[in-house]
Amino acid sequence: MTKSKTRVEKDTETFEGTARRLQSIIETLESDDSGIEQSLKSFTEGMALIRQLQARLEESEQAVNTLLEEDTEPNTLERGLE
Repeated sequence: MTKSKTRVEKDTETFEGTARRLQSIIETLESDDSGIEQSLKSFTEGMALIRQLQARLEESEQAVNTLLEEDTEPNTLERGLE
């Protein structure tokens, strides 16, 4: 039997979805409507999401830097035309 993903799990598969979930947690914490136990649980989840977002940003930055480095090398098509 396969376990289907919840809406939150599906939403946090993308950077944008993770950022939306984090924003939701922040709004919940700022509203101060939750008890201490729920607030701590939300805070812990928020910190995990922040780490996920930071890792994804670092991966993206590394990918962009790799592409930029490749772009500064002479293009193989241009070399063939010379």
